[in-house]
Amino acid sequence: MIDLDREIRAVLEEDARRAPPVPEARQALRQTRRRQVGVVLTALAMVAAVAVGSFAGVSALMRSAPTPAEPPDRFSPGALEAVASQPVSFEGLIADVDGALWSRGPGVTRFDPASGSFRTFTVADDPAFSLVSVLVPAREGGVWMYSYNEQVIRRFDGDRIRETSALAPGWVGDIAEGPDGTIWASGGGVYSWNGGSWVEAPSEERPTTEAGEIAVDTAGNVWVENVRYPGPEFFGVSRFDGVRWTTFTTQEVFPFDDVPSGDADRGAIETIVPGLDGDVWVGGRGGVAHFADGAWTSYESSAFGLEYVTSIAVNASEVWVGGGGTRERRPPSIARFDGTTWTRVVEGLDGFGGRYEYTQIVATQEGIWAVTNSTLYRLEGSRWQPIVANERPASAWPIAAAGADELWTGPQGVWRLQGDRWTHFDESDGVPGGHVNDLAVAGDGTVWVATKEGLAAFDGTRWELVAPGAHTAIALGPGGEVWTASRGAEDWTIRPVGGTALPPLGGLVAVSRLAVGPAGDVWAGSAPVWGTGGGLAHFDGEIWQMVEPVVGAHASVWDVEATQDGDVWVLAAIPTVDEQGIGGAEPYIARYHDGAWTTFGEGDGIPTEPLEVEVAPDGHLLLLGSEGLFVLRDGTWDLLQDGDFRFLSVALDETVWLAGFDSLFRLPNA
Repeated sequence: MIDLDREIRAVLEEDARRAPPVPEARQALRQTRRRQVGVVLTALAMVAAVAVGSFAGVSALMRSAPTPAEPPDRFSPGALEAVASQPVSFEGLIADVDGALWSRGPGVTRFDPASGSFRTFTVADDPAFSLVSVLVPAREGGVWMYSYNEQVIRRFDGDRIRETSALAPGWVGDIAEGPDGTIWASGGGVYSWNGGSWVEAPSEERPTTEAGEIAVDTAGNVWVENVRYPGPEFFGVSRFDGVRWTTFTTQEVFPFDDVPSGDADRGAIETIVPGLDGDVWVGGRGGVAHFADGAWTSYESSAFGLEYVTSIAVNASEVWVGGGGTRERRPPSIARFDGTTWTRVVEGLDGFGGRYEYTQIVATQEGIWAVTNSTLYRLEGSRWQPIVANERPASAWPIAAAGADELWTGPQGVWRLQGDRWTHFDESDGVPGGHVNDLAVAGDGTVWVATKEGLAAFDGTRWELVAPGAHTAIALGPGGEVWTASRGAEDWTIRPVGGTALPPLGGLVAVSRLAVGPAGDVWAGSAPVWGTGGGLAHFDGEIWQMVEPVVGAHASVWDVEATQDGDVWVLAAIPTVDEQGIGGAEPYIARYHDGAWTTFGEGDGIPTEPLEVEVAPDGHLLLLGSEGLFVLRDGTWDLLQDGDFRFLSVALDETVWLAGFDSLFRLPNA
């Protein structure tokens, strides 16, 4: 059951009033640890894989290939390879007690300023580094890290895992270690670790049981962000002195009136940072607030040029804040406060320029450090000097497999992985600007990319713009034709490259999936957008017709595949509403054969939470679900590879590539 977070909906609605949206909900979610709670992560995974426009074209699936009458059984369970050169981004920057810098995404990365050594620990090193969503300094050295899929908190000292604790009940959004060594965790409640078990702090004096950001000041007081799910709704911050709670409302912390009342992030706290003398700094959507001597002093974000404060660093003489824009394309930004005046310090600071680019900042004895999603910087004088530039994509989606040693991905420009080397292509190389919505590798090796600003092809040497405009999906026809879907001023256009556009399809709000059958018939799918519902449309050579795989249900189409023998496979969902009125979706798979539909649900053995279907070149149907990769054999779904994957692509040589939240994997064709 999928419940889309209101904050993600707000992002999409904003995009809908501009150009066709792109797959950025994942970036919006990563701006804050509070958004990594279980229900939101589940929604995010489905959103990034299925929804339209903003989520269009997650992988280059729609290739049609000859299907043998009796396809050979080429797929068998084998050793899954964790690709050594995995995507890395810098998120959640912290400094440990020795001055080393740590970040996550994927795995855990450590940078030692003294030696200049830079090392990323991933699942290739230890499964413990899978899906680390919280990272905080440990008093005994190294870091405490929380892996949400395993629901375990561990201490890693840079050499080996030293300590492990059982997790508090439910999900964990943040952790903190107090000056006395007590470990605190927030999530469905506020918990402390007594060395053998978790103890839940009382919640009667707080406005909600759940908690987001958490910190412990130098006096041992515990500070938490008050948040209620679903929603989320925010209710300021509360302080726990070990006996009772004191709550400060949002208006007390951020007494500003410039945040729209309908904004899903209104009142959101992004960071809580202890000062040096028992004081506390809080940053978020409204600005920055300082609590000292029993009173709040607040600074509106317009005072230092940031729309959203995501990070605060405090040293003996200054306070630094970092952040970026959330609703518009704004660069990352940093400001300094000397106790009287705010000054923006941005010279040399750069990034990919994506809408959700933001900064994290820390202060150590070695100086002031900052990261964007792509680069680690050190402040030298008044200029940010890049120390480690990320030469790999911050995330891997969509993906398009070209072979056993070659993969293409986005979303910020186009990235090519050959062996263990990444190469990046952007507007200077001819790739149209904007986020990548879809990628496809044609049979002749040409790579096609669809972005917000155009369709382009790569012939092995250079990129060439083929068609300007906002393109959302690519499909390869049986004769090698390249079909695309693009959004015009009034309607969507579907056409083969170099050919004539089909008649306006009508009926669909947006097109996020394309498939082309052997007779040139075209299938266009859409997931629901902003409450309007999605659907499936079929062009039979003369007219478009809306198709409903399930009678009476307005289909939410997440994926479409056409085979050379004329069958069509659709991954779709039926809208649902639970007892609390929360909307969701019940997924199913439908097969169109000889003019009739057959549907398969959980009762037929399909995995729960299916994400993608793909017809491999040898005719096998592959299904990616939350439990792993499945193959359809003789009417039965067999588990091919277990794991938590989100994106799938199969090369013509049958190599299977899988992308998880934090890693790339390869399953060779044995």
